[in-house]
Amino acid sequence: MENRQGFLESHGITFHQSVTFKLFTIGFLVLLLWIPSSMISSLVRERRGTQVAARNEVMSRWSEQQTVRGPFLSIPFKKERIDKETKEVSYEIQTAHFLPNELMISGDVEPHTLKRSIYKIIVYESKLMLSGHFDKPDFSQWNIKPENILWDKAQVSIGLSDPRGIQEQVKFTLDGKQQEFVPGLNEGLAGKKGIHLIQPIDPENFSGEFICDLSVKGSESLMFAPIGKTTTCELKSPWKSPSFVGAFTTTDRQIDESGFNAKWKILHFNRDFPQQWRGDDYSPRNNDFGVNLIVTADDYQKNIRSSKYAILIILLTFLTFFMSEVLDKNRIHPLQYIMVGLAVVIFYLLLLSLSEHAGFNLAYLLSCFAVVVLIFFYSKAFLSKVRTAFILAGLQCVVFGFIYVLLQMEDYALLMGSIGMFSILSVIMIFTRKMDWYKIGK
Repeated sequence: MENRQGFLESHGITFHQSVTFKLFTIGFLVLLLWIPSSMISSLVRERRGTQVAARNEVMSRWSEQQTVRGPFLSIPFKKERIDKETKEVSYEIQTAHFLPNELMISGDVEPHTLKRSIYKIIVYESKLMLSGHFDKPDFSQWNIKPENILWDKAQVSIGLSDPRGIQEQVKFTLDGKQQEFVPGLNEGLAGKKGIHLIQPIDPENFSGEFICDLSVKGSESLMFAPIGKTTTCELKSPWKSPSFVGAFTTTDRQIDESGFNAKWKILHFNRDFPQQWRGDDYSPRNNDFGVNLIVTADDYQKNIRSSKYAILIILLTFLTFFMSEVLDKNRIHPLQYIMVGLAVVIFYLLLLSLSEHAGFNLAYLLSCFAVVVLIFFYSKAFLSKVRTAFILAGLQCVVFGFIYVLLQMEDYALLMGSIGMFSILSVIMIFTRKMDWYKIGK
């Protein structure tokens, strides 16, 4: 062993004095610590998967995300077919679908928070009113004879993505006549699930005025289809962090501490289906709009984003300790580097576990405090100056604070991260620009 040490020293190489050898050692340790940091990233994704499973379980019992499409007026008719050879006339039953000339949707959305284990799931109850009017159905463009129209078998249907969410009997009033919906859809134009009723029509006395009260509960989102020639919608809710989604944006919105009030106005020119068609020629299913009741701070998403900076924090931490070796002539063993690096890795485990109970922001503060204090007292034991330990702890606070600021940004995270890394590199290069690294190595 003594001969080996003498051989290294004769070539100017020792474990504690060779800058080049130490840099290679630090690089190897960073790669080595990549393994536990990657394991923690996998753990975050696993815990998020558990959250999704718990959310799906609650939603399956309460009610899924709701999409309301309707009302549609569907009228069957007999389509004549004449045999070219025998000249015999036969009839085929087809269905024509008519959309409201005007559809007005208004409703109040009352959110609730349900818990499954440690997870919170957002659900809601809503009271909606659908009103408007149909124009008198016009079959002239299809050359359908009046006597072939089956007015007495007309249907009104409303599509619902999850009819289990219906809380009260749904009543529909058309031309002053009130009827109750029954489950199921005979036609698939509004989706696979929903409600319908048989609504005989008197074409001579048809005004088309309708109104429908719909009490429905759901989870996370409430969506609508713009089936009116003019569709207006107004939703109110005490939920403070809505996300307005779908094919159309709001025309007016107000969001404050008391909740939100959002309005939409959509014309038939804005969508990709007409006011009337036959059979399955068109479908209104890809034009939905509405609101998501989201949680502003997705703790698992922030944990995942935070874990991506693990190697960067380890590298910057090792760099500060290495600079203390160079400037203050401290001798830091590779094992001590590993201990400090593991403390940084444990930070992410603490952050994940605490954020599930205390929220991300508080968890980040507590985890940062615990790790910085731990590294300070540990490094104070082997650094030559207590002042150096304080400086290193302060630099660590700056690094953790910088990462926290990046996590709060979404649109400018990449820009600020790039500027921050450039600034850090610039400071290091400025302070070390006149160092004689060969002399330090000797």
